[in-house]
Amino acid sequence: MDSSLHTITTELGLDPRIFHNPAHFIASVREGVSGQVLRRALRQLGSELIFAQALHTDSAGLESYCTDTPLDRRRSEVLLDTIRILDRVRRTWESNELAQQWLHSNVPALGGVKPVEMFDTYEGRRWVTQVAEKVEHGDFS
Repeated sequence: MDSSLHTITTELGLDPRIFHNPAHFIASVREGVSGQVLRRALRQLGSELIFAQALHTDSAGLESYCTDTPLDRRRSEVLLDTIRILDRVRRTWESNELAQQWLHSNVPALGGVKPVEMFDTYEGRRWVTQVAEKVEHGDFS
């Protein structure tokens, strides 16, 4: 298990197996992820704009989700997917600051779009992940 993902899951109060075991991921989504996970993710990962875009809301909406109440399935899945991707990007760039710079830069491999603009759809988040993986493996920057 990747120690970085283990660390982020522990910091966020998630089961460390959640991103490595599809059954755990699905069970967590079905159960509903606590809004406190979102609160901790905002604190740990920053990226309020990304979380707001992914969850199709604004700052006030994000704040309303940051409670002990579990999020619905759709929001739980989007939240977990976004956390996984942001951690992936952070590990790729080996720095939260460099990851944030990349997320807010126009990336040719994304058609010249900023990665932050891609989090509002599943396919956009998947594309960001694919590009981050290619960068990590030296395919392009």
